[in-house]
Amino acid sequence: MGSGNTNTDRISYLPDPIRSHIVSFLPMKDAMRTSILSKKWKHVCSSLSRLEFNQSDITGTDFVNFVDEMLFRHDGSDIQRFCLKINLNSAYISSRRISMWISFALRHNVQDLELFINHSEIARLPFDLFTCSTIRELSLNCFQIEWPTILRFPVLRKLYIEELSFENEDTFHKLISSSTSPMLEDLEIQSCFLGCSHSFHL
Repeated sequence: MGSGNTNTDRISYLPDPIRSHIVSFLPMKDAMRTSILSKKWKHVCSSLSRLEFNQSDITGTDFVNFVDEMLFRHDGSDIQRFCLKINLNSAYISSRRISMWISFALRHNVQDLELFINHSEIARLPFDLFTCSTIRELSLNCFQIEWPTILRFPVLRKLYIEELSFENEDTFHKLISSSTSPMLEDLEIQSCFLGCSHSFHL
């Protein structure tokens, strides 16, 4: 009887979509490292459908370079989930760059978008975000946002907002209204503010 090779690399012979799905559950730094395993893995990282970037995982300008590199390598396929957790008070990261990263996700039909932007000033997010036709789940923790006149989330089903400040009730009511989010099923609000002082939860 012949003996089998117990060290056979079976994962490398799986179809690219399956390997990409497996890698998508790794931390982003580890996911990127898979591209150096072999030629078979070189392009797996470029087709990830789940992109999660947390500034606390990578310090300094390395974080900006890392996000830029991951998005540059992306093959243009749709993004299922895009998560960005950052501190805008850092001198090396600009509001303009963050807007570019978010716009990248929007152009690739993101379905689940999570933004945690720690900043004492107004976060100027791309206005296309507020009329996105693909977002099904949206989480916002940005303190202050420059709200556009038009809000429209035609397929949004889940909305989570935390530590978000609204200048007035009209903007808040518009955000959760049936005309803005006709498919909304799940709404969670934590430590949000109307005006300067009125905190509320839901």
